Amino acid sequence: MKLNSFIPIFLVIIIAQGACRQEPEITTTSESRAVPTILSEESLSADSTPMADGPLPGIQFSTVLISEVLTGVPGRNNREFIELYNSGVEAVDLNGWSLWYLTRDDQEPSLVYSWQERTDIPGLGHYLLIREGETFDILPDASYDIALFEGKGGLSLRNADGEAADRFGWGDAPEEFFSQSPNIDFIRGDSFERLPSGESGNGTFSGNNAADFMSDPEANPQNTGSLPRPLNDERISITLVFPEAIPPGEDFELAVNVKNQSSKVASEVKVSMPLANHLSVIELPQAAELADGRVI
Repeated sequence: MKLNSFIPIFLVIIIAQGACRQEPEITTTSESRAVPTILSEESLSADSTPMADGPLPGIQFSTVLISEVLTGVPGRNNREFIELYNSGVEAVDLNGWSLWYLTRDDQEPSLVYSWQERTDIPGLGHYLLIREGETFDILPDASYDIALFEGKGGLSLRNADGEAADRFGWGDAPEEFFSQSPNIDFIRGDSFERLPSGESGNGTFSGNNAADFMSDPEANPQNTGSLPRPLNDERISITLVFPEAIPPGEDFELAVNVKNQSSKVASEVKVSMPLANHLSVIELPQAAELADGRVI
């Protein structure tokens, strides 16, 4: 399959939503999400993602990092989220990974969230965990129900082998739950955001929480449907179009637009899309197939 520049592919998948879901409906913040999927290593400047010179004690290096944390705002302690960032250009499956929280050294760590099935975090993309019961202007990828203390604490992201892939600590953080030095320069109600932030992404990793994070008065949570950061102009983009509200048990159409926005011809392009367990495919377009829980 070949895609000429600016010539889109349009696929329609008819999906049935299982009636076993308890929610009255599924809603989205918009009718489409644009997710560029092909990015070159050359598009990343050396200055945008400084890395540690060598292995850090107790940390198994991974491209997946803790990128932003909000531990509450004045008058609303539960307004929290934890965001992850994939600083690599390839998607990473979080199946088997887990996220842990600890306030003091004399306590046992609390499990914030564990991934029990295939869950891809896109290359240069984000994954968003929001405190259960809270709402933001963006949908979470998952939720958690562990309270984060705004004054101090630490998070440990562990890979499928149980090794620490990243740590972030703030205030008087407990040992083994921060990297080199916890971040102590913050303002109540601000989020902790990994540098460089914004459109440049969150790939700074010197191994020192105090140097790698800033206090951000304007929290900016991003999920797996958010645009990759940094965004490469030379890319292939995918846009999903689906109804804003889908009652349980009803069939609906999901349209997939694939567009080459680069100046080059893209050859042998393959689109792979995970399918949630509560959804089943009724009809696929020609040449598409369902394999291992994914439409390809």
